[in-house]
Amino acid sequence: MNRNYIISKDNKNKEMVLIEYKNKLEIGYDVNPKNKFKKRETIDVTKVVFMSPTLIEKILNKKIDKEYKKILYLVSEIASDDSDDTGKMVGVLNRVEHFKSIIRAKYAKFMRDEQTEKLLKRLNLMGKEIKRRVFEIEEEKRYENEMHTGKSR
Repeated sequence: MNRNYIISKDNKNKEMVLIEYKNKLEIGYDVNPKNKFKKRETIDVTKVVFMSPTLIEKILNKKIDKEYKKILYLVSEIASDDSDDTGKMVGVLNRVEHFKSIIRAKYAKFMRDEQTEKLLKRLNLMGKEIKRRVFEIEEEKRYENEMHTGKSR
């Protein structure tokens, strides 16, 4: 049987208050906990909904920063690599596009508009640069193939 609770801090006496509720909350940022352990007399937590805007902003900033740094590392790795491997570039491009879709679908409603626009603008710039590089490599390969095969009729 699923039961829903709100855990709140009472400002008067600084105690934690546990309130059971029946309605499903539509507002808030929900997270599914990863650490699952079974002990006697514990509550099995399947979903946590954060409702404090400042807490949501801090959580999202950490998540976004972590993923952005991963993507930035991959892009810098591509930029320093002189190989003609477009497969890796397309993989990074797909990751950039996927991250942009997550930002638009999940995170944008909790972020400030200017923060969202700035992040999406940076990701768009990365995506355009990767696309340009893939296009240049493909054109170079096409040109080399034409030069080797020659123009025969």
